[in-house]
Amino acid sequence: MDAATFATVLTLLDNGRAEIAGVGAFWGQAGRVRLPGVTAAVLTVPVTLHLEGELDSIVYAQLLAGPGLRQARRRADLAVAWSRGRARERRARAGVNSFAIPDLALYWQGGTREKEAAQLAVEFASVLAEEFPDPVAELLRYFSTDLDTLVTQLAEADYHQAGTTLPSGTEKHRGHH
Repeated sequence: MDAATFATVLTLLDNGRAEIAGVGAFWGQAGRVRLPGVTAAVLTVPVTLHLEGELDSIVYAQLLAGPGLRQARRRADLAVAWSRGRARERRARAGVNSFAIPDLALYWQGGTREKEAAQLAVEFASVLAEEFPDPVAELLRYFSTDLDTLVTQLAEADYHQAGTTLPSGTEKHRGHH
C-alpha cells in the first residue's frame, strides 16, 4: 500500500476490505505504566493485531489493564483510547495508549490528536476488549499469583531495569559504621 494513512487503514477496516484476523498477547512481558492523576496500579501488556485482506500487516499495541483503569476512565485529559462501551455490558472497557504499524510507517501515541488515529486506536481497543474481556485474570493466571504480588513484582522489575533496587529490609548497609 502506497502512503498509507490512519484514514486509509480505518476506511479499509470499515468497508471490510481489510479485517483483524487474529490477536495475540505477550502476558509475560507485562509492565506497569504511570498515568497522570491515577494512583491505583495500571498494567500494560504488549499485544498484536493481525490485519489481512487488502492490508496485510501487524499492529503492535499496548493494552492497559488493572485497578487504575476505573480512575483513568473518569479523566478526559488522559491520552488513552477506550473501547466502545456497550450499555448492557458491565465488564471493564479496554484501553490502548499507543499502537504502531511499522510496515506502513504509522505510529500513534495517546497524546497525538489526529482524529483518524484516535478512531483507529478505539477500533483496536474494542477488538481487544472482546478478545480479552478480563486481562487481569489472564495476567494472574499466567504469573500464578495475586494482583498485589504481581504489582509489587512489576514495581521491583521497573526499579531493577532503571538500575536501582528496592531496599529489602534485610540487607546490611556497608561502608558506614
